[in-house]
Amino acid sequence: MRNPVEKTGVKAGLLTFLCLVTLFFLVKTFFRLTLVTVHLFYIPALAIGIWYGILRLKKKVTSQDFYLKGFAEGIYVSFIAVLLFAAFLGIYLQFVDFDLLKSIRADRTYISGFSIFTVLSIEGVAWGLIISLVIMDYFE
Repeated sequence: MRNPVEKTGVKAGLLTFLCLVTLFFLVKTFFRLTLVTVHLFYIPALAIGIWYGILRLKKKVTSQDFYLKGFAEGIYVSFIAVLLFAAFLGIYLQFVDFDLLKSIRADRTYISGFSIFTVLSIEGVAWGLIISLVIMDYFE
């Protein structure tokens, strides 16, 4: 049997990824897409996904080392959700929505699909670590 952190982490990570993609398209449809509007929806959605994963893990695991397992769960959820979302967004902007990539490049000429993937991955994992620490302090 797999580790409960892995089982719940994969499910919560994929669910968070789907939430991030849905929010991206909603923001793109109803708002002017800027870096600020993306972050306004991106970070709370990631926090909710991490919280959901840790909450599911807490129902399955009742041990003394829940803090470390919960922290690992938050990191696992953020890695899965953020890396998939960054790959999706990099591919989407590079090959599907050229106009959006051109509007992003208006201010920054060095932006490409790969640089968007790299920046979102690093930033998202860092936010995932911070959010996991904060949420685990809440649960403890």
